[in-house]
Amino acid sequence: MKFIGNSKSYPKKAQLRNGGMHRIQNWSEQGLWSSKPAKDTLSRPKFRGLLFAMLLLFSASQLRGADAVEAFKEYLASPPSIAKIIYSEASCNDTLSRTLVGGWCGNSFYVRELTGAENLDVPISRTNQNHSVLYVGRLGDSRWQIAGYELMLSIQPNLSKPDPYAVVSDAMQAMLGGAINLGSQHVQPGAFVWSGNKFTVKASPWARQFGIDEFQGEIIVTGGLVTRMIITGSGTWDYKYLAAANLPLGIPAEIICGGSDHCTSKILIKQIVPAMPSDEMRIFDPQARIDKSVASLTVLSNSVVIKEPVRNSQLVARMELGTVSSVKPQPFSVTQRSVIIAVVLLSTFNFTILAIVRWRAQKPKPPN
Repeated sequence: MKFIGNSKSYPKKAQLRNGGMHRIQNWSEQGLWSSKPAKDTLSRPKFRGLLFAMLLLFSASQLRGADAVEAFKEYLASPPSIAKIIYSEASCNDTLSRTLVGGWCGNSFYVRELTGAENLDVPISRTNQNHSVLYVGRLGDSRWQIAGYELMLSIQPNLSKPDPYAVVSDAMQAMLGGAINLGSQHVQPGAFVWSGNKFTVKASPWARQFGIDEFQGEIIVTGGLVTRMIITGSGTWDYKYLAAANLPLGIPAEIICGGSDHCTSKILIKQIVPAMPSDEMRIFDPQARIDKSVASLTVLSNSVVIKEPVRNSQLVARMELGTVSSVKPQPFSVTQRSVIIAVVLLSTFNFTILAIVRWRAQKPKPPN
């Protein structure tokens, strides 16, 4: 996990403890996705979140009469309702380290590192292969990861004894929060409370693990735009902003972490697309992100009893749902091929020697 800022990072505090792993027969067995979504998921959005999502539908050029500073404040004070945000992490000299796409609504999110070869508009399939080294998310209480054709689900994990999938998902949600919050990974998205240009904001679940409940801060306005944000708490985090005309009003295109005098890294925002209530399952349900005909599904659960078949409460093999390897014959190994080639060559050599010996034996001898 990469934490961005010019203050010291919190100490690492995560223990990987496996819960029970269970196998299921098909995608809908046991009603894994039939339960009601969490209260804060997109199906029950807060009014302010939807209001700002509608605001994002308009470009900055269409809202010239609006106040960019107020739009900035409203964005940070509203629950996230983002279907897609594309951004890059870069060094202070603008060398890109990676580009990611993500989304966030209520408790649900996803984040994926881009390779440039994927088609984001269609699910993973044989013709749209997944080469991302990072592809994780959450839908309500369920965490998920996708690696290649592997889909791993963690259903309502016991966070006092988290399984690896839940640990990674929650850590990556905190990382994505840095882009959603326009800089800070330590605060809760959509929880800014403003008083003029100053604010208080709740700590993120990750920061609360270390006894921090709230941060304070202020913004600096220059020429009608927010050009800087300072957050204080257990340390001080300084962010400088540069605007762009292709993003929604008030959203900076470049975030300089550490400020202009002590730059540590940059976040470059390229695109933000708002989400609507009907988009929830399409955006955050992992089953909509991979073709079932090529998927291999593994389910872990610490707190929910999944009915039969259960092979082993500690560790159960994943169930193949039609991977490429299951329908194609296994090729010869290098060793097998080598043995076959050696046998053929040896047989040919022996046959040749035997033919020469017989020919010489049958050849008539010249007279003395």
